Amino acid sequence: ITFFDAPAFPNQTIFVDEIPLPPASSGTGTIKGKVINALNAQGVSGMTVKAYAGLNAAPSLRRPSPTPVATTTTSSTGTYSFGSLAPGAYTFVASGAGYSESVGIGVAIGGQIRTIADIIVPPTLPSSGLYVVLTWSGPGTNVPADLDLHITGPASASNQTDRFQVHSANRSFVFSADTVATIDIA
Repeated sequence: ITFFDAPAFPNQTIFVDEIPLPPASSGTGTIKGKVINALNAQGVSGMTVKAYAGLNAAPSLRRPSPTPVATTTTSSTGTYSFGSLAPGAYTFVASGAGYSESVGIGVAIGGQIRTIADIIVPPTLPSSGLYVVLTWSGPGTNVPADLDLHITGPASASNQTDRFQVHSANRSFVFSADTVATIDIA
């Protein structure tokens, strides 16, 4: 497996979450998935999905122009499929008008059709802003079901010392009639 842009620091151990390792196989495989809107969980049509060989293989500052091994467009229901992929790990990047780019990963195994987790795309905001999408699984997985989201930042542009914090118990911060940060739990 090729793992791009892995963090490395002198005299420190870096722990990387589970890395999907494909079993030895021959021939090609198929990976299919779905691109969904982060706000309503509906499939998004017309999104471009690019497949890059390797984990964390999407374009980055260190590798601004990697070549995708395949490109496709989502259907009217947001589904996509990549056939004839060599066995191995892949990074998928979904992009399209009105949405921020999002990334997914999957493993192709020769002779198999595999479905990967949904790629969740947040709509772009009409003004400067940011969506943070936190997803997790429930019981029976390696991911805790009680994750929480905290967002913090300067209370105002003129006062960099005082900070705000929003979280599940305090879902928004408003300064001078402008909503600075808010959490919408769906």
